[in-house]
Amino acid sequence: MISVVQADPEWCGGVSEMVKICALADYLINKMSYYYFFEKHDPKPVEGKIALSDRPGFGIEFDESKIEKQTLVSWS
Repeated sequence: MISVVQADPEWCGGVSEMVKICALADYLINKMSYYYFFEKHDPKPVEGKIALSDRPGFGIEFDESKIEKQTLVSWS
């Protein structure tokens, strides 16, 4: 999770670009609160780092209690 965005307008391309960076950071902070809602083990950063999962694949496992309905989608 991002706690502080300290953009330097001289390095990032001016005040307009800095405003865009801040808007993007704000969007990402709001997004993360619900982005991992369906995962059983959502990643939690510690001191700005996320530990690698010891579970198979990417370590993503859905929390079945949060899934209300499943529908099979076919392309036929």
